[in-house]
Amino acid sequence: MNLITRKDYYGLETKISTKQIGPTSRLLTTIINKPVSDTLPIVGANVFRHSSGIHQDGVLKETRNYEIITPDVVGWRGETFPLTSQSGRNGLKKRLKDIGYSFRDTDLDKFYQKFIALADIKTFIYNSDLQMLKQELEAAEYNQSDRWVRLIRVDYHKISDTHSVIVRLTANGREFEASGSGNGPVSSVWDAIKNALSRNGLWPGDIRLTDFDVGKGAGGVEAIGTALVKISCDSKTAFGRGTDTDIIVACAKAHIAAIDHLIHSPLTE
Repeated sequence: MNLITRKDYYGLETKISTKQIGPTSRLLTTIINKPVSDTLPIVGANVFRHSSGIHQDGVLKETRNYEIITPDVVGWRGETFPLTSQSGRNGLKKRLKDIGYSFRDTDLDKFYQKFIALADIKTFIYNSDLQMLKQELEAAEYNQSDRWVRLIRVDYHKISDTHSVIVRLTANGREFEASGSGNGPVSSVWDAIKNALSRNGLWPGDIRLTDFDVGKGAGGVEAIGTALVKISCDSKTAFGRGTDTDIIVACAKAHIAAIDHLIHSPLTE
């Protein structure tokens, strides 16, 4: 890389395509099933990431402040820097623009508050996390009516082989809670939500959970969990999606979103 970065000094050239260094490294890690260290020079995941607010600001103004080699020269693919609670509004605004989002100042204020709240829980905020926050804001704007069921809290307990969940919900201007149990956290969450809504006359009928899936976003143990559910009632079908750093809370959000859509939204027959 000296020949590339100091071409004026060495006066030498090679036919090596340095842009293939990154892809070659990723291919090798796939073949041998062994990832490289995040701090490995040139190809490590953290090489072109900057978490400090002053570093991020410096890179945004002039990349050469902190990068003698630019990511594109070595075929590096990823986020130049993950956002953190120390990232300012400019860093957040720039990243949102990079991934195709634009906000008015008032909407950016709302987004920034949600961003800070998530950053206080997670160490790093990735693009997938920002997309999740955007979806949550859009859902909150869509679900303005008090008729919609909203999740306030989930408490999960496992004692020996017994799983139990307590959920606190709000709907029609009232708060209420109920407990549920099952053979695991997912069935326990479903049972608790059913009990809470049934006791308050909000359970739509013979609802069946017909499909359930979970996934995760970028990051390690702090990654955002995503739950996807499909429910049916008679000939009607509805889908729900929930995200949270706690996968059990994500499951509860997904269940409630699907039930809300079943009650209030146009349904898929």
